[in-house]
Amino acid sequence: MGRQDLKINPQVFGVPTPPPGTYVTAPFSSTHSVKQQDNTSNVSQVHGIGSVFNVQDFGASPDGKTDSSQNMTITAPEESPNTDGIHIGDSNDIIINKVNISTGDDCVSIGAGTANVHISEVNCGPGHGISIGSLGKYQNEGDVNGVIVTNCNIGKTQNGVRIKSWAPSPPSKVFNGESQVQISDVKFINIKGTSASKEGVVLDCSKSVPCQGIELRGLELTLNGQQTTTATCSNANMNFFGPQTPSQCT
Repeated sequence: MGRQDLKINPQVFGVPTPPPGTYVTAPFSSTHSVKQQDNTSNVSQVHGIGSVFNVQDFGASPDGKTDSSQNMTITAPEESPNTDGIHIGDSNDIIINKVNISTGDDCVSIGAGTANVHISEVNCGPGHGISIGSLGKYQNEGDVNGVIVTNCNIGKTQNGVRIKSWAPSPPSKVFNGESQVQISDVKFINIKGTSASKEGVVLDCSKSVPCQGIELRGLELTLNGQQTTTATCSNANMNFFGPQTPSQCT
């Protein structure tokens, strides 16, 4: 989706609270990036941290079972490149709750090999929004599934929520080919806000592996708070449910 101010309304999901485990305690203020990894504990939690610059690779422990990030503030300059607030990869059962993120890249990015991520009550912006990907850059990447984003405010960002993938290419070269990443069973529900561009929704899927099972329900996206937005869709098997704006693909 294009640059927007978004509020993702409440949804009910049965995500368990992790049991007590390994803690990086609060309050804490840092002028360097904060990286938390624990290769031995089944449960780890990071909470109450204030970080100037960014947190990278949170929850990227290959043996981690449950990771939780709560009550944190993460800040980097808006113009700073490659400063993802929180990046997750090759991890399962991640909870990110009540985090304020202002950065020059994705507020939260979710990489390959990640499953069961619950992101809630995150204030994101400025930045690039909340993203899955980019996926498909390397061979034999693991799937991403079970990602839930709910009750988040995203404002003054380049994007709202998005899924991004690479076209196949050898190292150090970029070709304008079709992505081989299959995107399926994705729901955008009760997303409300304004867009700085006419296109409130963009589904630009691969011709060789079209998107499947895309659902849009209860969207209210307006252009600068006044005009209606449009949805641009290609190679996507999708459905609009109920009255919403935009209401169909153009």
